[in-house]
Amino acid sequence: MKRNGKTTAGTQRWRYIDCEASSVRKRRDLALKAELDLFLQWLMGTDSQAEIGPGGGRTFRRSTQW
Repeated sequence: MKRNGKTTAGTQRWRYIDCEASSVRKRRDLALKAELDLFLQWLMGTDSQAEIGPGGGRTFRRSTQW
């Protein structure tokens, strides 16, 4: 892959050399940190799973099932 400019939002765009397809990779490590912070907030707090985070209990359990 090689760099291929930026999107209008400022995210790095990449182009595959062989097939010339373009993609934008998201940083999974930042998403994991946010999920861990949300999980620790629930674990150490007094809120129920349904009360914490966006989407309620099912979304919380799905995003922290790791």
